Amino acid sequence: MVSQKTKLMSKLIHFEHLVLIKYGFNLRSETAKNHWGYTWWVLEPVLHMGALYVVFGIFLNRGTEDLNPFLLCGIGPWLWFSKSVANSNLSIIQERGLISQTYTPKVFFPLVIISQDANKLCRSWSE
Repeated sequence: MVSQKTKLMSKLIHFEHLVLIKYGFNLRSETAKNHWGYTWWVLEPVLHMGALYVVFGIFLNRGTEDLNPFLLCGIGPWLWFSKSVANSNLSIIQERGLISQTYTPKVFFPLVIISQDANKLCRSWSE
């Protein structure tokens, strides 16, 4: 007997190409709407890291010599996780028109958002 998890994975494999296309379109749309474009993806983690450095390294005097790499290693995954959770919450509601018109697994839309945010994190670190 095939488990429900196996059925879901086989359905998602069929939608893999569509996930890649949709998150590509979402990234282009997001950069077109924002005046800063791709620059904001790099600038946002740097600003977060700078604010935390000022608070913990300067004001509270809790900084060590390896505070900057420590902050950098924590800021990236935290921003990815927080944005993925926040954006995935509304993805099914925002795409309810498409869900009612065609059969699409409901996990498809959060998967697109998670892939999109992971791609933005990787691009911002590679700059």
